[in-house]
Amino acid sequence: MTSAALLWGIGAFLAGWLLHLAWWRVRRPADDLRALVLSVLVLPALAGALAAIPVQPTLPELLMGYGVLGALGLAYSAWYPAAQAASPTMLIVLQLGHAGQRGLTATEITAAFDDDQLCRNLIRNLVDERFAVERNGRLYPGPRGHRLLRALGGLRRCIGLKEARG
Repeated sequence: MTSAALLWGIGAFLAGWLLHLAWWRVRRPADDLRALVLSVLVLPALAGALAAIPVQPTLPELLMGYGVLGALGLAYSAWYPAAQAASPTMLIVLQLGHAGQRGLTATEITAAFDDDQLCRNLIRNLVDERFAVERNGRLYPGPRGHRLLRALGGLRRCIGLKEARG
């Protein structure tokens, strides 16, 4: 891989990442998964194509640059939901980090959770990102929810895990 392709891919990703940070600071989108892909993959790819016109890279260099951008953008897109989610695991790790050297007991950790609030936030995120849809006061799998069920259901069967039950 040429250093120019590597630098182009990294530079395009960093430009998209900065766009992502600025966008979220101004106003976090309701459908942040779509906006994340747009900001760290699609817009940098388009801007990179325009920036490449005067440089006229070879096709292999261009493809390598897009490969670097794609790898970084997809890795970040996969990592981001875990970093921003209010999952119990993430909240516990944050609590432990804030406690520092004094640590926390299991009782202290449990006391800090409001199960109702945690569940409401998760439901709101599912609806905002179209993993679930609400009709007549009931929730159903949305378009992304159906795709996730198919993909993860197949993966769970492949690795020998039982079907998850709610």
